[in-house]
Amino acid sequence: MVGMEIGKLRSVALLREAGKMDLAELSILVNLRINSPDLAVSDAELAFELRRVGRDAARELWEFLNELPGKAGAQDHFHFATGLKEPSMASPGSTAHAAAIRWSEILSEAIELVGYDFAATPFPEARATYARMEKLLSAETDGLIAARLRFFQVGKPGDAEEEADDLLDYAGREV
Repeated sequence: MVGMEIGKLRSVALLREAGKMDLAELSILVNLRINSPDLAVSDAELAFELRRVGRDAARELWEFLNELPGKAGAQDHFHFATGLKEPSMASPGSTAHAAAIRWSEILSEAIELVGYDFAATPFPEARATYARMEKLLSAETDGLIAARLRFFQVGKPGDAEEEADDLLDYAGREV
């Protein structure tokens, strides 16, 4: 079994290049022993792994997301998500307002997972619970985070295609 492919995330690569992160900060997620690409494990194996380290992995994921604004040099989560320092500047229906809502949803899902009772995860729910955690590390979320890091000039500039993909993810393209 292999862990989640954390090292392949664009956002993690940008933070590491800028010296703002060590992969050890996500060691539990890296070592989560589940076949991530196809989840070819039984519900019982998945539930056992989540019971073993799910709570710590969820906390580690929350800390990663929660610390992103500071690592990017943003004053807070709103500034990180929108590039605006004042919430009053994001009028309802604007792109900035939508970005703030998306980021808030990501953070809400992460904090819900921190409070989840992994020790009591029934076998049938294990796959859905793992999918919730994995979604927070999906290409879409990674693209959004990478776009925000590039906005705040964290890490080296990517090639034009990578940056365009990040911006499309940030704008809400379905991945």
